[in-house]
Amino acid sequence: MRYVVTDDFVAVHGWTPDKTARALIGPLARVGVVVQRARGFGPGGFQAPALTADVLRMKNAEVVRIVKHVLEGQPPPGPID
Repeated sequence: MRYVVTDDFVAVHGWTPDKTARALIGPLARVGVVVQRARGFGPGGFQAPALTADVLRMKNAEVVRIVKHVLEGQPPPGPID
């Protein structure tokens, strides 16, 4: 499972792509997601092609919640291991 940070995704939030990728590494690692920084524009976000549809939906909701908290400058939800 991975979360791809592209140039077009972060432009919407006002963060640089590199800053966003660095900020997401720790919180997403706690839930087993690797952060990748992709140069240019294209498909970004959560990617997990091997998951079933139901598991993908649940995991995506968790990842989106974490990313939202990080971009808003809040601590990630849930316990810190």
